[in-house]
Amino acid sequence: MIIETKLSEKEFINASLATIWSRKYSKIFLIVFLVIIASNIFTTTSNATKDTFIPVVLPPILIFGIVFFIFRYNFKNAYKKNFRVSENIEYNFTDTHLLITGESFTSEMTWNKIYKVTKTKNWLLVWQSSQIANVIPLRLVSTENLNQLKDIMQKNNTKNNL
Repeated sequence: MIIETKLSEKEFINASLATIWSRKYSKIFLIVFLVIIASNIFTTTSNATKDTFIPVVLPPILIFGIVFFIFRYNFKNAYKKNFRVSENIEYNFTDTHLLITGESFTSEMTWNKIYKVTKTKNWLLVWQSSQIANVIPLRLVSTENLNQLKDIMQKNNTKNNL
């Protein structure tokens, strides 16, 4: 089964954000952050006047927004500096290997060395490790391809959520 991709800058940024969101620690960080904001709002509304509400609630929200834009800026720069990211890339899924071929590189990995394969709302993520994933837009993957990939994952005992 062969899938060909070419990520635009916007797709690369969205895929990078999706890989961050797929990590357990990112979700824990967000939950802790939201609990802090909620507790600030609760304590401010129950104990203070309207004059203290904004100074207590606004800083955590601004920090979150700034962190989000820093991530986005870094991903945008990474796309511009790493030419391999914007190449046409061909993913060839076989029963024993994953062959990834770009315009300037070729990579071959056996399934027992693949960390896991996950499907999100918009992406198929092939994780090389817990930190590095190859991204394939889900719009390019047919239901038949997903079923074939699921069979390959089962044959090779590769973790997946397909």
